[in-house]
Amino acid sequence: MNKISLRSGFSLVELFALIAVLLLVAYFAVPSGDTGKTKSARLQCFNNLKSVGLAARIYATDNNGLMPGAYFLSNKIDLATIDTASCFRIFSNQLSTPKILVCPSDSRAQATASFTNLTTKNISYFLSLTAHETSPQSFLAGDRNIQTSNSQATIPPGLFPLTTNLQLSWSKELHHEQGNIAMVDGSVQEFSSARLNRYLREHAVSTNLLIFP
Repeated sequence: MNKISLRSGFSLVELFALIAVLLLVAYFAVPSGDTGKTKSARLQCFNNLKSVGLAARIYATDNNGLMPGAYFLSNKIDLATIDTASCFRIFSNQLSTPKILVCPSDSRAQATASFTNLTTKNISYFLSLTAHETSPQSFLAGDRNIQTSNSQATIPPGLFPLTTNLQLSWSKELHHEQGNIAMVDGSVQEFSSARLNRYLREHAVSTNLLIFP
């Protein structure tokens, strides 16, 4: 029996190797800065914009192909007199509830249960006034926290002409310098600042008139 060496347990080297493997697994399994709560909020925001895109397309089907924002242009309403609440109220019949106009990560916007009481304070998303079905890959609606390269502040409430030569970025305010945008075709895409500018140059219309809350 003395000649038989029975080996039990781990050697010190094996123990250190196991600890290293477990640390690596933990590192890759838990991404930094993106907890389950932030992922859930981002997904809810994505679904909100999906609903906005669907509602806009239903509205267009019922109104000779015109997207909601085109209502003001076709009726020659002074654009300086409108805001995002007025725009989203146009297709309230197609939206299930105004609560979907608030991103869960937006501490500035407060949800309301009534379209009658809807104000810009109840909205997290910009909306295009010039979106049209002939440009399916152009921006229809998206997270409000966009800033231009010459400013550290987000685009202020009101009209904003989006042109292909602009340099844009996301602030840290909502989704850790990421953002969601609904396209005219009803799809929703997640953008980094770099991809936002690349997409703008490659797919956007020459001028897209947006209105921010």
